[in-house]
Amino acid sequence: MVNRMKDRGDRTEREALALLLETTPELLVRNAMRQLGAGRKDDIGDLHVFPDCAVQVKASVPTTVTARCREAAVSAHVQAGRALFPHHVGMVKLHNVRKGTKWLATALTWPTTIDPFEAKSAVAVAIARARDESLPLTERISRVSGRGAAPYLVGPWEAWLAAYRSVRDTEAA
Repeated sequence: MVNRMKDRGDRTEREALALLLETTPELLVRNAMRQLGAGRKDDIGDLHVFPDCAVQVKASVPTTVTARCREAAVSAHVQAGRALFPHHVGMVKLHNVRKGTKWLATALTWPTTIDPFEAKSAVAVAIARARDESLPLTERISRVSGRGAAPYLVGPWEAWLAAYRSVRDTEAA
């Protein structure tokens, strides 16, 4: 069981890396790769891809997507703190999605100022909103809170990437 789960996690990390290499090569560090030694006490993320951002990757199935969204956001935030990075993001791959939004971005803070939809404790509502392509990208981001845990944000991967790109472009100017 553990080996199957580890294999799935490794495969998901490779998919996330391939996605980034294909779609955002100009934002990536030279020799972008999966981090070595994941799971260590001083872990700083699953992927070494952005120069100032910890990236945590999670695979999900319908029964685990809620937990994976929160885990990815919180873990990425902790890892960014260890690495002294100003940004963090969790990449959560939705199970068996063929069309539309396949990857979610989760974080405790977004790279830019946003006005997210308040999904309260309904992660399913946040995910449905993130996948609703009739909405503009910036309106597909939701804040999930409740149950005594820190609030976190869920949106389509493309929304987080657009915000991060905007920050990087501003810093470069």
